This record gives sequence, C-alpha cells and structure tokens, in this order.
Amino acid sequence: MIREDKIGRPIYSDKIWNTLLEIGKRLLKLGFIETKYSNLFTKDIRDENGTKLGNIFADMRGTKYCNIWDDPRPAIYSNTLSFPNLMKETIILNSTGCNPNLYYSIDDDHDCIGLDYLRDGEGEIIFPSGFCRRCNRNIINEVDWNVLSENVYDLDKRGINPIIETHYCGTCRKIEYSIDEFRKKDKKDVRICEICRDKPATLEHHIIYTPERIINICVSCHGKIHKFGKNYPNPLWKQRKNEIE
Repeated sequence: MIREDKIGRPIYSDKIWNTLLEIGKRLLKLGFIETKYSNLFTKDIRDENGTKLGNIFADMRGTKYCNIWDDPRPAIYSNTLSFPNLMKETIILNSTGCNPNLYYSIDDDHDCIGLDYLRDGEGEIIFPSGFCRRCNRNIINEVDWNVLSENVYDLDKRGINPIIETHYCGTCRKIEYSIDEFRKKDKKDVRICEICRDKPATLEHHIIYTPERIINICVSCHGKIHKFGKNYPNPLWKQRKNEIE
C-alpha cells in the first residue's frame, strides 16, 4: 500500500493511514490480494465446487465523490457477481471489522437502493449479521438477498418485510410475520415500531389522510422520517403521492 489516493495526493493524517493499513491486513487474511494499483484489493469468489462466480473489489483509494481521508471505508463493488453473492461477501467483510461501503459499481454515486431499509439515524447502513436474530442460526446462505435490491413499494404491496426476510431463518421468519399480523390488530401492549421493528410504537404517523391510513412508529423513527423525508426507509412513505403520480 502507498500513502496517497488514486490521483497521487498524499494522505497526511496518521489516523487515516493507520486505519487503511489495518483494513488492508484484514483483507489479506480474508483472501484478498492487492492489485497492480496500490490500495485496490480484489478476490475471486467461488462456489462449493470451486467454480468461479466472479470477483469483488475493495477500493481504498477514494472515489470521485469522496476523498479517502474523508471516508476511509473500502468501497466494495463488483461488475461480475450477482447481488446475493455480493451481499454475502459484504456481510463477511463487515463482521470482520473491514467496515465496507457497498456499491453496485464504483461509478455509481448512490448505495444499492434496497439498502435504505438498513440505514440508521445518521443514514449509515447497518448490515445484517448473517445470523438469525431469534435463534442465532447461520442464515447467510439461506436468505434471498435479492429482496434488498427490490423496489420498496413493490415489496410492501406483496406483503414482504425486508427486515424480517434478512434477519431471520425460515422458521423464525414465519413466527415474526405471525407476530406482525397480531400487532396490527391494535394490540397496544405488544405494538412495536413498524419501521425499525425494535422500539415501542408510541406515535401514530399519517401516510394518507383521505382515506386515513396510519402507521405506528417510535419517537426516533418519527424524527428520522421528517429529517430524511422520502430517503428514509419507510415503504409507506408518501404512498398517496406516489399513487397519484
């Protein structure tokens, strides 16, 4: 690795440089190799039979949208891997402390659109762990990660909750959907936020006024809706507006 970005500008910060070095060491342990372009790492991804599925890149040279000293996270992208395989590799990178920043390709200026479901209050993506939240079973090869690349409104119309789909095993997924249906029957004592599915839902938020339709959300998510607007991961956000358009 060299102490400069992709266009030769030096990295002055010792903190940023040490962070890059540490991530580089972790990438090497995961089977990545540094390419002829310094600070750009790649890895061939193969299936259980050894057949090559494609390759993945971890780029720590900065992008045209963000200097590496402003965001030292490796940009993760692939033009050959399917989205599910790219997602699985990114989760592994995240679990080993590489702090990845996932892109469809390095030329995109936005993260994968479906990942809006996974953003926290600061807009950062919190990747699934690859383990079931309920039984702790390894589900990284069980989940259909394509659900995170689909349109949020289409998923909602089909009754699909991407948080449930990507955080629970098949058995626990059915339980979560059943609990979700129970919560919708106005059971105040078990109601949780319909967005984060974690905190108690203490507020009602209108998504349609005529006819009236309300979602039950926590104080935190209510604030995020008004801060991030339509960019916040709410599949019902501005539904009426979208239907009219």
